[in-house]
Amino acid sequence: MNIHVLTRSGATAATCPVIADRQDDHRNEAALLDIFWTGMAGVVHAFAMARASGVSASELLPSAQRAIDVLREAAAGIARDVDDGRYPADQPTVASSVAEMERVIRAAQSSGLDASVMRTAVTMADRVVSSGYGDDGIARMVEVLGRSAHSRETSRSSGAGEIHR
Repeated sequence: MNIHVLTRSGATAATCPVIADRQDDHRNEAALLDIFWTGMAGVVHAFAMARASGVSASELLPSAQRAIDVLREAAAGIARDVDDGRYPADQPTVASSVAEMERVIRAAQSSGLDASVMRTAVTMADRVVSSGYGDDGIARMVEVLGRSAHSRETSRSSGAGEIHR
């Protein structure tokens, strides 16, 4: 699978191969596109926040790249924890993560920026906290989100394939 980033004219500006040649890659396509596009939303939102504070995107870029490196390392740890069924609180807890996300929402709102993507993340984390797992590591979100998605699917009588907004 390749992710194609297009210019306004529709020409491909960049192609990013995300999956190597494997026959079962289609099973992961939506998950990988999720990582890419929610990440891209975070990047453009951060650049908008920086601009609102008088900082250019180019000035923010070195720090943004370090944050992306931290995210890469965090993803590796979360993957291990999820696969092992461990949710250690030695990493940021779900509850403390909510506080940080709310900080971003307040900053965005004070700059007049849309904070809907971060509000969605807080809603997901709040679901985990409400389930009694606020003191667990953020990897716990995978289990609780999967459980809530399953319950929505089993309670839905029709509309398979619909996008709910």
